[in-house]
Amino acid sequence: MTMDNFTATEIDIILKKHRILFLFRVIAIVCAALALLVAIAFFLLFRFGKSDISQLKICLFIAVPFAVLLFIMAYLSGWEKNYWVFKAEKKRLWFALDCFSSHPEKTKKEFEKLLASGRIETFLQKAKPYEEKLQEKERKLIRARKATVSNGESQYDGSAFIEALLAIGLRLFSLVSLGLLFPPLFFFRCRYLSQHIKIDGKRLIFEAELSSFYRLWLAYLCLSLITIGVFLFFLPSRIRNWTLLHFHLEGESAALRGGTDSQFVERFAFTILSKIVNLLTLYILKPYIMVTETKFLASRTVLDGRRLVFDGSGTILFADYIKWYFLTIVTLGVYAFFVRNRLLQYKVKHIHLQGSASFFC
Repeated sequence: MTMDNFTATEIDIILKKHRILFLFRVIAIVCAALALLVAIAFFLLFRFGKSDISQLKICLFIAVPFAVLLFIMAYLSGWEKNYWVFKAEKKRLWFALDCFSSHPEKTKKEFEKLLASGRIETFLQKAKPYEEKLQEKERKLIRARKATVSNGESQYDGSAFIEALLAIGLRLFSLVSLGLLFPPLFFFRCRYLSQHIKIDGKRLIFEAELSSFYRLWLAYLCLSLITIGVFLFFLPSRIRNWTLLHFHLEGESAALRGGTDSQFVERFAFTILSKIVNLLTLYILKPYIMVTETKFLASRTVLDGRRLVFDGSGTILFADYIKWYFLTIVTLGVYAFFVRNRLLQYKVKHIHLQGSASFFC
């Protein structure tokens, strides 16, 4: 899909609708935050004896569901399908400008002015030559890819001790610093993983700037404070999306882009259900849950224009996992650090690349 799939009238309607929905989201989030603050205030008054139980019950039954409903409505209003398709195509155009324009930043500002002033026809006419050049470049990359077939294996050769140290340090120092140390630690872990992961013989490469992620992370922290922690539910999904945008494959081209096309609700449901089942079964069924979740995530993940596929089996993994499980019990939990590394090795070993995927991020 390109900008040619949109008419000037359609783009104008999409942008106007988005502005209205954005205003609604702001109002909904503010109202929801106020409702939660009222509920907290009544709870504190009750604790200090300045309010009776009937007032507290009424407040909790009205304010809390109302706040939750508004947050859900605010989130759903942001998923206006046509706008996100247009936004994806706009990012694609921006990439084309970076590749082919002699002054990309200046050209982007000119395009933004055309959109803001409602001159959509002019915007589409000026965008067409850049998109045609990008399409031609993509066709050449795909032809070059078909000419070179990789027979390499997928593998993770990182140290179990270092991986465990990074995972624990990431959580511990992030908690102690109230999240401020999360970006540098997260960056270091991503770089370490990229140095030790190969997919079909192609080394994973992590390309990103710490300063840009720090600004994004601080914005997320502010949103979490404003929404009284509600935004934290969306945080893992946002970080995953951002990370995939900056992972690339050795020998491939970032021009074909990467990312995920799974929905937040799907990933959130998988995460919650997997944690519940793991706790209820004391992690005995973890191999089956991990394989199911990894298959789902891989099928909706694209790296440099190539969709991933996971061919692991929960039954085969379970045969080894049950040994590791009892070793963890015998060693009083010490072997759990090695189990984490072995599961990661198995996961990476069974991830492979499919052919070209139609995906724009």
